[in-house]
Amino acid sequence: MRDPNLPVYQPSSILALRLQLAEVSLQANRNTSSSSSSSTTASSRPKKSPSQTMATLQNLSKTSTVVLFTPVLTPSTSSSTKKSTSSSTSSSLSPSIDPFETLGRSLASHHPRIRHVPYIPSVGFTSTHSAFLHEASAIIIVLCEASHNKSTSLGQQLSFAEAALSATTCSGGDILPPILVQCGSGFGEVEGRIIREFEIVIKCAWLGEDVAKGIAGKMFGRK
Repeated sequence: MRDPNLPVYQPSSILALRLQLAEVSLQANRNTSSSSSSSTTASSRPKKSPSQTMATLQNLSKTSTVVLFTPVLTPSTSSSTKKSTSSSTSSSLSPSIDPFETLGRSLASHHPRIRHVPYIPSVGFTSTHSAFLHEASAIIIVLCEASHNKSTSLGQQLSFAEAALSATTCSGGDILPPILVQCGSGFGEVEGRIIREFEIVIKCAWLGEDVAKGIAGKMFGRK
């Protein structure tokens, strides 16, 4: 569910997803040592296993807030947008809404306080995102393949996620470690950074209504 204080999503910013047959999988990563500052920060967080994180998420009180951060990406051409939204595998995506709105609604069917907050990859993690994050008990961050400038966009999205991770660490354990939703199949060189930095990654090849429901179900322990 989109926060009412945020601007209305513009159809011109619809994401051209790379759609394939969907398969949702959950990956629990083992944190490894790294010389990067973000890895050092992550390692200082009080230890909580992926299973403990998921169990805590599934037992949050109804008054706790879960923040969903999703990227705003623009397709390279209007024709690519039309193609992606008209294909049989993406029939649940409407050009008039944020393509991640379906995920927000699916999460809201399991927890009453979902705040859907977009981020612009090239702008990064801002004070607005920080304000939402520090009101949250848990955060979910979506990374998704773009239709163009793929490598640059993914790097920027991961930088946003790393900044959010660092902010949760500074919360002193009040916020659960971020859960990453990795949408797409070709993350290339950023894959290693994801494995090093994030304990829980939910992977899917594309994001439609059924897939969104599957992701929400995995997060909240329901089939």
